[in-house]
Amino acid sequence: YIRKAYDQSIEEGKNNDAGIALNNAGKIQLELKDYPKADEYFNKALKYFEESGTHKYIATAKLNIAKSYLAQNNLESMIPLILSAIEESKKAKSKNVTKNCYKLLAEAYSKNNQPKKAYHFSKLYNVLSDSILDDVKAKRISQLQINYEIKKEVIESKYEYKKKQLEATLKLKNSRRIYISVIILLLIIALVIYVWKE
Repeated sequence: YIRKAYDQSIEEGKNNDAGIALNNAGKIQLELKDYPKADEYFNKALKYFEESGTHKYIATAKLNIAKSYLAQNNLESMIPLILSAIEESKKAKSKNVTKNCYKLLAEAYSKNNQPKKAYHFSKLYNVLSDSILDDVKAKRISQLQINYEIKKEVIESKYEYKKKQLEATLKLKNSRRIYISVIILLLIIALVIYVWKE
């Protein structure tokens, strides 16, 4: 499936899609602990992303390569790469990728027996996680408010429609009453005139 997506992306000249397919293949190899193959896919994906200049994808590919390096205990290569991924994710304004980079750095420094640095990046990870959660909550509240306003307008418009219908019905009934009253009055007047003439 991934190979088909990759081939189709290449045919259509969609570098980002080709990179995403390779990135996904790399994740599978990483899960299988086939690190050389994972690194190969991630690096190919990175080249496609760099050609397209999409900072978020570049950061994600670097993050995935760094995960592979961390799994291989290659901290010397991993740390500069993850710092570069953070720069890219900040350019893309992708808090989620930045957050994941901080988490990976905290793990790396913890593994490397550098608790102060591990704590520092763990703290940055937590702050960014809270910020993302706050953003999600704010968006949810905003969406709920919009939904409330829409429902309120719908209810108000239904109320206005029903009110106008009721008013129209009452006007029609009143018109009929007036019409019937006028007819009855005319009949009474006609009857009085008829009786008076005789």
